Amino acid sequence: MLGYRAWAPEAGELTLQDEEIAEARWFSREELAAALAADEIESPGPASMGRALIDDWYGRSAEA
Repeated sequence: MLGYRAWAPEAGELTLQDEEIAEARWFSREELAAALAADEIESPGPASMGRALIDDWYGRSAEA
């Protein structure tokens, strides 16, 4: 399995492939913290690559 980091300085509308991804959103760090606190979303499990990438971007554990 591989994981990648990328930058999207002018991120616009997301285009999904229905057979692969059901939902996607862009978050700022503040929006992510608010969505997690409000139980609007759940972060990936602590042993997952997705969680490692999110925590790296967030600067600490996103769940803290």
